[in-house]
Amino acid sequence: MLATIITLIPAFLVIGASAVVGRRMLSAETIKALSDLTFVLFMPALLFRSMLNFDFNLQNAQGLVGYFVPTVVLFSLIAWFSRQRLHLSAAQGATLGLTGTFSNTVQMGIPLTTLAFGPPGLTILLSVIALHALVVLTFATVLTEYAQARRESASIVSTIGSTVKASIVHPVILPIIAGLIGGAFGLQLPKPLDDAIRYLGDAAGPLCLVLLGTQLGNIALGAHAKFALSMAGLKLFAHPALVCASLYAFGVRGLPLYVLTATAALPTGTNAFLFAQRYNTQVGSVTATIALTTLISAFTYTIILLLVRLL
Repeated sequence: MLATIITLIPAFLVIGASAVVGRRMLSAETIKALSDLTFVLFMPALLFRSMLNFDFNLQNAQGLVGYFVPTVVLFSLIAWFSRQRLHLSAAQGATLGLTGTFSNTVQMGIPLTTLAFGPPGLTILLSVIALHALVVLTFATVLTEYAQARRESASIVSTIGSTVKASIVHPVILPIIAGLIGGAFGLQLPKPLDDAIRYLGDAAGPLCLVLLGTQLGNIALGAHAKFALSMAGLKLFAHPALVCASLYAFGVRGLPLYVLTATAALPTGTNAFLFAQRYNTQVGSVTATIALTTLISAFTYTIILLLVRLL
């Protein structure tokens, strides 16, 4: 547990320093502008390069299906409950779905997985990272864009057309599609261009933490405590439990079972925050949830590791 806490310290330091700076020096407009810049420049570079270099290995397909099926199911249940029971909008439901299912696989996942399972475990995690945005973030984006297009058009054909158009040119989906196509055809970028895209992509993770910190410095966390506790329960306990049961049902055992269950037990990723910022919905609640899940995951992640090794 101590090793897990030590691994989280750099992230906490960045978030804390950003919270102080954000509260004293940055306006809400500046924070929003930085968030938009991250969403349309740094994050697309990271997604494009990840998909361009991703090697689809059928050997991992069973485990990936076992991970993403319950993830999408839980996402859908959260979004449905948000619409039907809480009477929230589609964008709000999709945001909550992301908050309860999108793990912090990069900033937290890579160091913790390497620490717990070594290079073989990291290889499994990287396959999840490559498909994470493609499956979960794309699903959330399409649902939201469809709902927005539906409100603006009475025709189903027009709605579908608007959704497809908005989704394809979206700063999340477009780089994923471009990277997949480039990777399928073996595209090799010139080194100067590849280095430039890598520089931009490498900045995405730290900037997400900075943005999270600046937002923390400008909201009243106490007002979102009840919501954050509920979402933390879904993300840190329900999500890994469903993933573990699904993997077991698909016949996944040993290291893949351990790594993928632990991946589901990671705190909420900052992409949920960027999504909330993008659609200007549930920003305070999502920020509080990310902060809370990151804080207590040092304990819950260790517990999940101990329990899953008993299987």
